[in-house]
Amino acid sequence: MKDIIDTNHNHCNHNHSDERRYSPEQLRVKMKKTGWVLLISIVTTILEISYGYITNSMSLLSDGYHMASHVIAIGAGWLAYQYVIFHHNKGNHVHTSKTLSYVGFFNALALAIIAVLVFIESVE
Repeated sequence: MKDIIDTNHNHCNHNHSDERRYSPEQLRVKMKKTGWVLLISIVTTILEISYGYITNSMSLLSDGYHMASHVIAIGAGWLAYQYVIFHHNKGNHVHTSKTLSYVGFFNALALAIIAVLVFIESVE
């Protein structure tokens, strides 16, 4: 039993020296690509929601608001890239994976809020 406890405890003290780190140039390329995806997603979202209101289509509206949650998540990812690049340039070595891991939680929260709004709109 003691071996199991020691093994688990030692696992907590592992290091991530083999964790992949990106150069600022690589992050800028990724940020630029993310920016293009963000722009396309924003245009698609606006078109879907607008046409959904014009045609009174709940299907288009719900998909448009769902797409808006993706816009929020992609935008948060784009901002996270900027944050990481900014701190890397200042000499602060911020782990990209740790910084970007908060984006997933933010997306889930935004999606839950949008789902409630779509439900309220459907009931009305």
